[in-house]
Amino acid sequence: MISAGSTPNDISPRAARDLVERGEAILVDVREDGEWSAGHVPGARHVPLSRFEAMIGRVPTDKRVIHYC
Repeated sequence: MISAGSTPNDISPRAARDLVERGEAILVDVREDGEWSAGHVPGARHVPLSRFEAMIGRVPTDKRVIHYC
Protein backbone atom coordinates (compact mmCIF):
# COMPACT_ATOMS: atom_id res chain seq x y z
CA MET A 1 0.00 0.00 0.00
CA ILE A 2 1.23 3.47 -0.84
CA SER A 3 0.27 6.27 1.47
CA ALA A 4 -0.07 9.93 0.55
CA GLY A 5 1.98 12.56 2.30
CA SER A 6 5.54 13.72 2.48
CA THR A 7 7.02 10.57 4.02
CA PRO A 8 9.16 8.61 1.54
CA ASN A 9 7.92 5.15 0.68
CA ASP A 10 9.59 2.29 -1.12
CA ILE A 11 7.46 0.65 -3.77
CA SER A 12 8.06 -2.18 -6.17
CA PRO A 13 8.72 -1.56 -9.86
CA ARG A 14 5.38 -3.22 -10.65
CA ALA A 15 3.48 -0.92 -8.28
CA ALA A 16 5.25 2.10 -9.80
CA ARG A 17 4.37 0.98 -13.32
CA ASP A 18 0.73 0.44 -12.36
CA LEU A 19 0.45 3.91 -10.81
CA VAL A 20 2.01 5.55 -13.87
CA GLU A 21 -0.16 3.57 -16.30
CA ARG A 22 -3.29 4.65 -14.39
CA GLY A 23 -2.15 8.28 -14.55
CA GLU A 24 -1.85 8.48 -10.76
CA ALA A 25 1.91 9.10 -10.62
CA ILE A 26 4.87 10.37 -12.59
CA LEU A 27 8.44 9.10 -12.66
CA VAL A 28 11.31 11.47 -11.90
CA ASP A 29 14.78 10.22 -12.77
CA VAL A 30 17.29 11.94 -10.47
CA ARG A 31 20.41 10.54 -12.13
CA GLU A 32 22.95 12.87 -13.69
CA ASP A 33 23.05 13.79 -17.39
CA GLY A 34 25.42 11.04 -18.55
CA GLU A 35 23.40 8.34 -16.82
CA TRP A 36 20.15 9.73 -18.28
CA SER A 37 21.67 9.84 -21.76
CA ALA A 38 22.78 6.21 -21.46
CA GLY A 39 19.15 5.17 -21.01
CA HIS A 40 16.04 5.95 -19.02
CA VAL A 41 12.45 4.87 -18.53
CA PRO A 42 10.26 6.22 -21.36
CA GLY A 43 8.05 9.05 -20.14
CA ALA A 44 10.17 9.83 -17.08
CA ARG A 45 11.08 13.40 -16.24
CA HIS A 46 14.76 14.21 -15.81
CA VAL A 47 15.57 16.28 -12.73
CA PRO A 48 19.20 15.55 -11.75
CA LEU A 49 19.80 15.35 -8.02
CA SER A 50 22.68 17.83 -8.25
CA ARG A 51 20.24 20.44 -9.62
CA PHE A 52 17.07 19.20 -7.95
CA GLU A 53 16.49 22.23 -5.75
CA ALA A 54 16.81 24.65 -8.68
CA MET A 55 14.59 22.48 -10.90
CA ILE A 56 11.90 21.56 -8.36
CA GLY A 57 9.37 23.57 -10.38
CA ARG A 58 9.55 20.89 -13.10
CA VAL A 59 8.02 18.36 -10.73
CA PRO A 60 4.21 18.38 -10.84
CA THR A 61 2.34 18.60 -7.56
CA ASP A 62 -0.98 17.17 -8.73
CA LYS A 63 0.14 13.51 -8.76
CA ARG A 64 2.25 11.16 -6.73
CA VAL A 65 5.91 11.48 -7.60
CA ILE A 66 8.16 8.45 -7.84
CA HIS A 67 11.86 9.30 -7.77
CA TYR A 68 14.34 6.77 -9.04
CA CYS A 69 18.00 6.48 -9.82
